[in-house]
Amino acid sequence: MKSEEWKKELTEKCDNILAGYREVFDCIEKMPNLDIGDTDPDELGTFMVIKLSKLNKKIAEMSNE
Repeated sequence: MKSEEWKKELTEKCDNILAGYREVFDCIEKMPNLDIGDTDPDELGTFMVIKLSKLNKKIAEMSNE
């Protein structure tokens, strides 16, 4: 692989990560407008905190590899 190909690949992967973060935040921003029916709003908040905590933990683990 040539350096230019590597730089292009790295740039694309970084762009994909940033797009993924944007999608996560877009999803979180939908929460106030959800039709939750009988669902407890605190349950949704707890679910979000658990998911984001697991994501944070996994990223930290990958950083330490």
